[in-house]
Amino acid sequence: MTEPAPAPHPRPSGPAVLRLAASSPAQLADRLRDVARGGPRPADPADADLPCRVALLTPTADRLALAQELVLRERSWDGPADLWYTADPVLRPGRPGQVAFLFPGLSAHDRPPLDDVAGAFDLPGYEPDRTGTVGGRTWDLLHTGRLLDGALRRLGIRPDLVAGHSAGEWSALFSAGRWAPEAFDDFARGMGPDAYQLPDVAFAVVGCPVAEARRLIDGVADVVISHDNSPRQTVLCGTDAAIHTAFARIADPAIPRTVLPFRSGFHSPMLAPYLDPVAAVLRAVPLRAAAVPVWSATTVDRYPDDAPALGRLLVRHLVSPVRFRELVQRLHDEGTRVFVQVGHGSLAAFVRDTLHGQRHVVASASKGRPDGLAELARLAAALWVHGLRPDFAALPGADDPIRRDDTIRRDDTVGPDRTARPDGAVWPRGGPSASRAGDDPVLAAFQAVLDEVAHASREVLDGWQRWHRDDRVRP
Repeated sequence: MTEPAPAPHPRPSGPAVLRLAASSPAQLADRLRDVARGGPRPADPADADLPCRVALLTPTADRLALAQELVLRERSWDGPADLWYTADPVLRPGRPGQVAFLFPGLSAHDRPPLDDVAGAFDLPGYEPDRTGTVGGRTWDLLHTGRLLDGALRRLGIRPDLVAGHSAGEWSALFSAGRWAPEAFDDFARGMGPDAYQLPDVAFAVVGCPVAEARRLIDGVADVVISHDNSPRQTVLCGTDAAIHTAFARIADPAIPRTVLPFRSGFHSPMLAPYLDPVAAVLRAVPLRAAAVPVWSATTVDRYPDDAPALGRLLVRHLVSPVRFRELVQRLHDEGTRVFVQVGHGSLAAFVRDTLHGQRHVVASASKGRPDGLAELARLAAALWVHGLRPDFAALPGADDPIRRDDTIRRDDTVGPDRTARPDGAVWPRGGPSASRAGDDPVLAAFQAVLDEVAHASREVLDGWQRWHRDDRVRP
């Protein structure tokens, strides 16, 4: 007897996203009240150019109340409680070069496979690396970058330019079409686990500006600056003994410092004797005309159009410092205002640190959690509020109807009893915000942000102490 065919897997789905726009804060508050009372959700394409804009995930009574308070007080909001609001979007119609895709390099953290994203958009997934080697981490970042780049384009989110951090520049070259997409699989295998030998030198992160890091290594042999990430983070590369000497020169015990869990020598002269196999893989990738400019964190300029010059830069990139802080500032000076991190990593934090006090928006397509569709919904909501036009119809679940019982029930993640954390988790009932926030939803959510900063700071400190205790560099 023939067995029945297995039932098809349901298509993955993310959260509903409410989007409202109006010509004034008062009008927008009225529209929010209409939705809170159970009125129809507006879906007027003509709203696209209206300046006052609010977006929120999984609308509930408390989130709608918070949104109304923010709008009436004309307080911009950028993500806590899964809510975004502005009356002054950063994007300006007709200006070129405003949206950048930024591709992360190697990370000390594992990358989730994002199977829900691959399934929702019918994109190729991948088997995550289990080796923990530099090649294995490269395999993961290349596949994560390709997957999220494809998902963003399915949502109608496209860059005006692309850039990368360290090995992320390779993802940027594929994204722009400068490297032939059909060569991706061979390239990923060529850069994968056990593909080549690397020097046995360490990377160490120091929480200080590059000028201060130079003083730490002044006169110390066998150590260089490999990454200038942001005003408050620099990476050293060198022997264990040299890094130990540099660490010993840090007078302030509050300055973070840690050794990363991978060793390679990339972006330092120590890699030079090992260059040939890696350079051969780079030179083997066929070139195509780029659809958008690719920017280099080696030269802080566009990649050259000339093929021989591009080949020389690819090799130079391997042994030269990553000047990511300078690149971000240059892009902002050139008019880029929206920075999209296409992958899991710290680039969003580097951008915020570098552009502190300067007008910009930064959003991440992944924050290392397995609910990839929810992260894409958050990114799309943030970008829509600031003037981009994602195709929410292509995001499963985003345009689901808002049920009446959803909008009238009390939200368990916002309010005086239970306040939202920006990472989607919630503080316990009666937790740190409850007694101080009272019944004011804005203060409740604002206090949640402060609590989240304190929580994140504790996690960073605990992590640093573990590394310092268990993996500190010894001479």
